[in-house]
Amino acid sequence: MTYIPLTTFERADGTSNISSYLDAEDSAWIDTLTPAILTERFGKRTDIYDDPTRGYSDPDWYWNMLGFNEDHVEVWGIGFRWGKARLRGKSDDSDEIKRFIGFLKNEIEETSTEN
Repeated sequence: MTYIPLTTFERADGTSNISSYLDAEDSAWIDTLTPAILTERFGKRTDIYDDPTRGYSDPDWYWNMLGFNEDHVEVWGIGFRWGKARLRGKSDDSDEIKRFIGFLKNEIEETSTEN
């Protein structure tokens, strides 16, 4: 699978919080994420959906996942509400969720071992 970062939220429309589909281990790992960690690895976000009265004041990061079929594109992301990280997407497929979480873990762990 290939994950391509989105620079704007044009393809992120229609995603929702799917953190409830995470197993306990991945849920605990997602809880450790902060905007600072994601900024360090994936760069600063400038297009923040800013609505503090509804809990949105931190940036979100999204990726297109290109599958084996060129017509199959999924959108995955990590968003924050009330300062808490949440998995966002359009799918409840546990295998795809595991692949995306694995991608994030690898990318973030790679950054931490480089420092």
